[in-house]
Amino acid sequence: MIAAIALAAALGATPPACPAPTVPLPAHEPTLTAGPSELVAGFYEQGGALIPNCPQRPRGPYAGTLTITSVQTGRLVARRTLHGDGQLFVVRLPAGRYRLSGHLAGGPLAVRETVTIPAHTTVRQDLFVDLP
Repeated sequence: MIAAIALAAALGATPPACPAPTVPLPAHEPTLTAGPSELVAGFYEQGGALIPNCPQRPRGPYAGTLTITSVQTGRLVARRTLHGDGQLFVVRLPAGRYRLSGHLAGGPLAVRETVTIPAHTTVRQDLFVDLP
C-alpha cells in the first residue's frame, strides 16, 4: 500500500488518500487497564517514503504473525496469525514477562518487544516496523 502511494506520487499521478491507522494508537505504551490478564497488540509501520501531503506517523495495524515466548523460560507461549489488516491481536496470558516477535504478512520484516503482564491487567503494547 505505502509503496503504491509513493510510486504514484513519483510518477505524478494522483495518489490515493494517505494511509491512516484503522485502530488508533494510544498516546503512550504500554497502557495498562484493569481487566483480564491479556495482551492487546497490533503491527504498525512507521517511516518509509515521504508522500506529499501525508504526515509521517505510524500506519496500521497490518496482518501478520505474533509469537510470544516466556522471558523466564524461553518457551513458546502462543503464536497467533491475523489474516486481515485493521485488526489487533488479543491474547490471554498468565501474569509474567514475555518477549514478543512478529512478521508482517507478505514480508520478511520482523519486530521485537518485551512486555510485562501484571495479574488482572490488560496491556496494550504495539509493535512497530521501521521502514527506510
